[in-house]
Amino acid sequence: MKRAVKIFDTGIETIRAGCSSYRKPFQSLMRQSYLFQVISQLAVLTSARLLGAVCVFLVSLMITRSFGAEVMAHYSLYLAAASIISVILPLGFHAIASMIIAEYNAEARMMDQHAFIGYGHRLIALMAVALIAVALCFLFFVPASSHYQLSVLTLMTIPAAIAMAYTYFNAGTLIGLQHQYSGQLPDMALRPLLLLAGIGLLVYFHIEATILQVLLISSFAIWVAAIVQWWALRRAIRHKDGATCGSATEGEPKKWWQLAPGWGVINILWEYFVGYASLWV
Repeated sequence: MKRAVKIFDTGIETIRAGCSSYRKPFQSLMRQSYLFQVISQLAVLTSARLLGAVCVFLVSLMITRSFGAEVMAHYSLYLAAASIISVILPLGFHAIASMIIAEYNAEARMMDQHAFIGYGHRLIALMAVALIAVALCFLFFVPASSHYQLSVLTLMTIPAAIAMAYTYFNAGTLIGLQHQYSGQLPDMALRPLLLLAGIGLLVYFHIEATILQVLLISSFAIWVAAIVQWWALRRAIRHKDGATCGSATEGEPKKWWQLAPGWGVINILWEYFVGYASLWV
């Protein structure tokens, strides 16, 4: 009997040793798989960013050569104004979206997650209403004899800025949900490709495009990218288990407002001061 027990114990130890010997290669394989996934995602996103940069360069070149410096000047003002306004509208919530959503996602706090997303969307909508009111006042007092077509610039900049604000917020949300591609590719690659296609068609058919036509094509590309990203966010939320609506846990909105303004200022400084200053170094 003792001998049988001894043989049984020896067999158990052998099995354990065998499992241990296979566990290390398996863990190493898992680490390699994760590393490969990270590298592949980085490669895809870097390639998409390079593609977008090339498209933007070609668009600028075609506008300047085919439509003149005046159209290019209006397009540059439109794009700069829309970019700056779009990072102000979310009041910093786009800068903390990935961090907050990732925290709620890791802790399976679906109610707080959906509450944050809804809160951010409503905040941008309220800021958009205020922006439209300011724009209408500006249009009322805008000088008629201006070198720039300020009325056209204002009417085209406001919708583009609103769409870009939603794009930035939804991008941070999707990244927090571990959907890096759908969070970044619409704005990074789809929008420049659509813009290049639209301007390219005008150049190919030798159409003497006006300032309004160029800005309409750009606004169309911005809105299509925003809608595609919104649809991707709705799909990502639908596939999550848990509550789809409700209020946030008490104290959470206060935490959001404690974080958002500071991170928003850092985001603006990084994008429009550090980023551009590095181009001149």
